[in-house]
Amino acid sequence: MEERTLETQRVVVTGLGVVSCLGNSVSTFWEGLCAGRSGIGRIACFDPAALSTQIAGEVKDFEFDARLAKRTDRFAQFAMAAAAQALGQAGILSEGGVQGIAPDRIGVCVGTGIGGHAFMERQHQRYLERGVGRYHPLTIPIVIGNIASANVAISHGLLG
Repeated sequence: MEERTLETQRVVVTGLGVVSCLGNSVSTFWEGLCAGRSGIGRIACFDPAALSTQIAGEVKDFEFDARLAKRTDRFAQFAMAAAAQALGQAGILSEGGVQGIAPDRIGVCVGTGIGGHAFMERQHQRYLERGVGRYHPLTIPIVIGNIASANVAISHGLLG
């Protein structure tokens, strides 16, 4: 068997997926870019009156499985939706996972500095109102930054 080194291994991107303030698909995102549209506007998902900056690039018209949404923060939902688009465009997405490729031959990498803020804020509010025993039992797994890539891997059976 040939020894694999960094020089002999290949990475191939075969599909794209986008969830952004310009659109929630590759085609709408690309259309917006080519038309020179901006996805920046007044914050609409909460009242920004108390903030000095009241504009942002918000994702709009995003729909996600309601059952999964209870256990995932919005940033992870975006990653899962974009990954499903990419796997679908690559032609390897099937019911319950990927087809034709061994799961340990596919890697998942999601770049994020931090995630789960919205969920963590809701849990903190619960703590202030009801006490320490009222935290959601999955708070930490829901808010850690690498949960986005973990959710993508789990939802598509990419655990090798």
